[in-house]
Amino acid sequence: MDVSFDGSLKRPYFKVTDVLPSGLRLVSDVRGPDYYYSYTYPYRKNGQEIYFSWYKDEYSSSKTITYYARVVNPGEFYADPAKVQSYYDPSIANISKSNSVTISR
Repeated sequence: MDVSFDGSLKRPYFKVTDVLPSGLRLVSDVRGPDYYYSYTYPYRKNGQEIYFSWYKDEYSSSKTITYYARVVNPGEFYADPAKVQSYYDPSIANISKSNSVTISR
C-alpha cells in the first residue's frame, strides 16, 4: 500500500488503517534478508483492521507500507479502502480506492 500527503502540517504524524479481506490473516512474524528494510510492522491489530504510523518528513511526501498476509479462505473478496488520517487533526484524512481481491491457494 502506498500513502502520500501533499501539503504542510505543523505536526505531520499520520495513522494509516487498512482492513484485510476476510480470506486473509496478518502474518505477524516475518523473517528474511530484507525484513528490516521492506516490512512495516503494525502498531495495533483489531480483528481484520491493521494500524500503522507514518511521519512525513521534509524529504518525502509518500511511503510504501509493506506487510504480509496468509490465505485462510480462497475466493473473491471485497477489499475495503485504506484510510490515512492526521493524529492531531482528524479532519485531515483521505481514503484509497476500494477493490476486489481474488485469493487462490
